[in-house]
Amino acid sequence: MADRLLPSDFPDIFRSVLAKGISALEWAEFEGLAATVFALYDYYEVETTPATNDQGIDLILHDRTSGVLDVAQCKHWKEDIGAPQVRDFYGAMVHFKARKGYIVINAGASKSALEFAREKPIVFLTCNDLVDRILTLINVGASKNSPLLQKRI
Repeated sequence: MADRLLPSDFPDIFRSVLAKGISALEWAEFEGLAATVFALYDYYEVETTPATNDQGIDLILHDRTSGVLDVAQCKHWKEDIGAPQVRDFYGAMVHFKARKGYIVINAGASKSALEFAREKPIVFLTCNDLVDRILTLINVGASKNSPLLQKRI
């Protein structure tokens, strides 16, 4: 029996299917997916916070090599997040004494949100970044521009 080769456009097709699937998730599933991606990529331990009274943090990330604390907020919104959400998140980062913060977004971020985050230890991760990481984990053509694939600071 001859080996079957995948069509050359398989990574693009699979990327599209994954992105649509992620967009269709409920908020708790989106948060769970982000936690899984962090656990598989960078972090030894990922703690999820309660759904209410989370103090602006959804995921507490303990770096497995340094023990340093990072945090994440997941926004599975249909519209872009704005500067007020990023300011609140930055305040939560300071409260938790986090080294770095990740805002995991399904849509995008407004210009004012991006401007506020500039020169702060805040990384925006989009649905496409999550797809890139998943594709990398299963070894199927991920984009090399994903922040998750960049060398860690």
